[in-house]
Amino acid sequence: SPPQALGHGEWFKLICGASNQDAPQVRDLALIYVLAGVDCIDCSADPAITAAVLEGISKALELDPYARRPLLMVSINDDQDPHFRKAAFDATRCPVDCPRPCEPSCPVAAISTKGVDTARCYGCGRCIPVCPLGLIVADSYVRT
Repeated sequence: SPPQALGHGEWFKLICGASNQDAPQVRDLALIYVLAGVDCIDCSADPAITAAVLEGISKALELDPYARRPLLMVSINDDQDPHFRKAAFDATRCPVDCPRPCEPSCPVAAISTKGVDTARCYGCGRCIPVCPLGLIVADSYVRT
């Protein structure tokens, strides 16, 4: 059980990303990790995201009735946690001839010529150091 795993120091936790608002991705991660034996899934407190996690858990338990139901943990932003951030930049300031190294650096394809898709961005920060002009910043993300 998850509490026993924690007690034995064998805790396996999936951290979906406190700012991750990509419900289909979170659902799929939850499904895969439940099948892999995860003890806990940590996700955004957004009701749509927690519902996606629960949907992934249910689907995993349908596929494997012997799989363990993990604990569900939700992360709430107090505006001090650096994990609650999203990339931001003004796409109109990006030069036409820019090689755009930010785009391939993003693991969820949240960056395009239009800017940052905040629903997909989960705040990993990989795009920030690769911008040759330093146009990308990390904005604190507060769910209202």
